[in-house]
Amino acid sequence: MRRLLAPLLLFLLAVGPTQARDLVLVVRTDSPVIEMDSLTVRKLFMGFAVAANTHSLHALRQEGDVNLDRAFLQAVVGMSEDQYGRRLLRMAIKQGREPPRTVTSTAEMLLALHEDPLAIGCMWADQILGNADVRVVRLLWRD
Repeated sequence: MRRLLAPLLLFLLAVGPTQARDLVLVVRTDSPVIEMDSLTVRKLFMGFAVAANTHSLHALRQEGDVNLDRAFLQAVVGMSEDQYGRRLLRMAIKQGREPPRTVTSTAEMLLALHEDPLAIGCMWADQILGNADVRVVRLLWRD
């Protein structure tokens, strides 16, 4: 038994503690969105029309970060990547709904949020520290 535990312990010591991260829903500081429940967040990212003060909101999805993508799929839409892609395609074909706009980096997400007061995106909380242009609406997932 000790022979099995020793390599595992060495591996864990070498890897070190992992940093916990929070996935948050963010908007521009002057956005009309004050809060949003999880069902409404899911609807928004599934392509359904969601409004705040009669203004239609726009979902932004950040791709390129595998861990963020996994957390998004699990916590926001509750589907695998394939299921989510098929669902968005079906919504586009049958109902003419636009899928969320995708961005590939944190900088691109922040720029898209800066340009559109009705945009909503998912990001790691530590990516917006010190950024006065965006605010957190909801904690979506905690690692």
